[in-house]
Amino acid sequence: MSEDSLAADLPEATAPARTRFTTAILKLTATCNLNCTYCYMFNLADRTYHQVPAMMSADVARTTISRIRDYVVETDLPQFSLALHGGEPTLWPLKDFELLARQVQDLRDSGVEVPVTMQTNGLRLRPELLRLLDAYDIRVGVSVDGPARYNDRTRVTHGGRGSYARVARTVEDLLTKGYGHILSGFLCVADPDIPPQEFMQWAAGLPAGIDVLWPIQHHYGNLPWAPGKLESYRQNPRYGTWFSKLFADWLQRDPVVDIRLFEQSVAALLGSRRHFDALVNDRLPAFVVNTDGRIELNDYVRSYRDGGAATPYNILNDDILRLEADREFRFFLELGSHLPLECGQCPVVDLCGGGFVPGRMDPSQEVPSRRSVLCYDQYYFFDFVRQSTGPLIEALRPIASQ
Repeated sequence: MSEDSLAADLPEATAPARTRFTTAILKLTATCNLNCTYCYMFNLADRTYHQVPAMMSADVARTTISRIRDYVVETDLPQFSLALHGGEPTLWPLKDFELLARQVQDLRDSGVEVPVTMQTNGLRLRPELLRLLDAYDIRVGVSVDGPARYNDRTRVTHGGRGSYARVARTVEDLLTKGYGHILSGFLCVADPDIPPQEFMQWAAGLPAGIDVLWPIQHHYGNLPWAPGKLESYRQNPRYGTWFSKLFADWLQRDPVVDIRLFEQSVAALLGSRRHFDALVNDRLPAFVVNTDGRIELNDYVRSYRDGGAATPYNILNDDILRLEADREFRFFLELGSHLPLECGQCPVVDLCGGGFVPGRMDPSQEVPSRRSVLCYDQYYFFDFVRQSTGPLIEALRPIASQ
């Protein structure tokens, strides 16, 4: 991969972005009861958690919902999503959860559709919190990284013990007590050390679908290949080959395992414009509100340098519409307009779009201008998807167009 920098041609901030924000990520806590080795909040370059309170105040939460209400009125948006994150969001006080849930319901009652999800490590879900989540239609995603012996290498307690058994008990408890309908799915970070067939067998036994994420710790300051090993990596990209083997297994399974990256890749080849953040990469319409109210760029840009997600804004002082005129936010809102030059003629550009954002970040740049350091992985995978589904896509295309 070329190491030459391409100039980041940012437009002047003189007009609102064409793409609106559609999601706010609320950092309810800046503390966690796990100590995952790859965590972008606590164990990579960013040290923001040292600067903010451990818990979001009720005032910050209330103001955030008020700002969202103003924004959807000003922009005539019919829907706006909330993602409750941390740290670990289940550590937030129950009384504050209740206040936030009521405010969200008031916004819904005004005619705005407000999907809310909470992403948890699953160590513990208090019965009182489960009842509240159910009452206010807040869905729960659980983070777990494959079968126990792999998960427990990285997703560990502060004492170094694995977390899988406790998470499995939490999920079982959620199901047996009648809350299975609020389980939105599982979130898993790609681990090529897991044999693909073993991973798929495990995923097939889950009670809900799964998102398998490209790694976010690799960028231009932390390349996925060892020094001097670029050529061998180019020939055998570690993540790309792993994802491709998973996809080949996935295609043959009946019933199909619900893996969003695979499903939406096929849908994109059929012409669907609906996709999530790791696919197509034409927009990133989300902002983060940290515990003290500071507004940040998406967490995907947090891992490449300390303060990488920082902005000068705070939800207590600034409205959301103002963010649309900010140069960095506009860049990510209009990501598809800033396709790296190397990607223009790539045969999988419509699926990849320059690569998942974390891999495009460079500690020497404010915003990315180059293709992802996982380019070889993502090209390998998307090309495999394209070629292995070719006959199926051609057969389904007339149906999909009806």
